Amino acid sequence: MPIPLENMPVVPNAVYFPQILMQTAIINGELVTSCQVHFACASVDEQGKWEMSGQNNMIYIPNVLAMDEDLNELSADMQSVYALIISILGRLNAIRKVL
Repeated sequence: MPIPLENMPVVPNAVYFPQILMQTAIINGELVTSCQVHFACASVDEQGKWEMSGQNNMIYIPNVLAMDEDLNELSADMQSVYALIISILGRLNAIRKVL
């Protein structure tokens, strides 16, 4: 016997990205950077308050510089973003002198 709902579930009306992971490894003498993007649904009210809805999923890109065929139209943008991230990290290292 189903139990009736006492509260209406939150209906998502937005997507956000709680985690974007990039990892670079040396593979067969080359640098290869992969990316894992987590997507999550949320509800945003008229005042801009966000609330999680609980539904989420993930995309894995094994090599950001050699995108899968279905993502090919995003290759130029991904390469630009990747180059910008590398530039920012280089500047961060120059300022903080990490290595």
